[in-house]
Amino acid sequence: MPMIDVLWVKGPNQQKKDAAAAKIADAIHEATGSPLTSIWVNFIEVETDNFYVGHDSLTELRRKRAAAANSTA
Repeated sequence: MPMIDVLWVKGPNQQKKDAAAAKIADAIHEATGSPLTSIWVNFIEVETDNFYVGHDSLTELRRKRAAAANSTA
């Protein structure tokens, strides 16, 4: 029974999760032949303050991106 954990930042709505889960399950089914009913997809939502890229949290990266966009406007 394949179990897939998807770690992502909080925010996407249920429709996006449904679509992502379906595509992930389909890809696992195609790759392994496992029946769809045995493929589990679990979404683990993380706050932007707890998700880092390099030295910066995603909160900080988004703040910097917004500041840069405002300075060029």
